[in-house]
Amino acid sequence: MIKSKEVYKLPPEKAVAAQKISIPCVEAHHVDPNILAKLMSGTLPHDDEAIKKYLYCFTLKAGFIEEDGHIVVDKLATLLGNHPLLEEFKEALRNCNKITKENHLETVIEMNACIRRTAPVIFTL
Repeated sequence: MIKSKEVYKLPPEKAVAAQKISIPCVEAHHVDPNILAKLMSGTLPHDDEAIKKYLYCFTLKAGFIEEDGHIVVDKLATLLGNHPLLEEFKEALRNCNKITKENHLETVIEMNACIRRTAPVIFTL
């Protein structure tokens, strides 16, 4: 049986902050300006080099990852605030954080896919 995920809409201040962080990464890597919404919805293609660079840029600037592409669990978990699924979310992040690929871009893209598969929530703007 597939466990359903809760859709969690980011509070307006966090959504605005994410969009502000996203803009220079969009410009630097020449990707669709709507990429942040695609990232949140899980429709981000994982085989495009510009997308990988954008994802790395965005998550690094947001403080969600280290330079090696690994997750800063407590920082990313702040997106959920005091949500009832916070501990389950953090556990999924810790498990995904075990992924290490050949470089930081591959690591961050694989971790993003892992989070989409295993986290109990889906974020929206």
